[in-house]
Amino acid sequence: MSKPSVGTYTIYSRVLSPSGDKLYMTWNQSDNTVNLEAPTGADNQKWSIKDYNSNTQTISPSTASDGQIDYGNGGLSVRPSNDYTFTFRSSSTGYIIADGSGNTNFWKVADAVVYIRATYGTPSDDLRQRWILEKQ
Repeated sequence: MSKPSVGTYTIYSRVLSPSGDKLYMTWNQSDNTVNLEAPTGADNQKWSIKDYNSNTQTISPSTASDGQIDYGNGGLSVRPSNDYTFTFRSSSTGYIIADGSGNTNFWKVADAVVYIRATYGTPSDDLRQRWILEKQ
């Protein structure tokens, strides 16, 4: 398991949109959902990754340290901080991001289209479960 270093990142899907655009994890503050959107450079597309322990990390919006990504309401959401943790495994096709246990729920995108909700599911080799991190 190879976790990223602590810092601020943009995170985008390994699968590009039909028009070839990268789709970035974006915090929709009005309902706290996490959707995939075209790059804007805005703060709601930047995520703070911090170590929780030697194996897991927390992921928060870069401008809201009192919130963390978690599972809820049908997909990934930003919820009040409560030690929600994730594991990262690097592969040749990108990071695999899973719950703190590392073997139950894996981040994914159903279709690589703008404004789709980021969700989670059982592990697979599908590239829709691979993520690229760019340190800011």
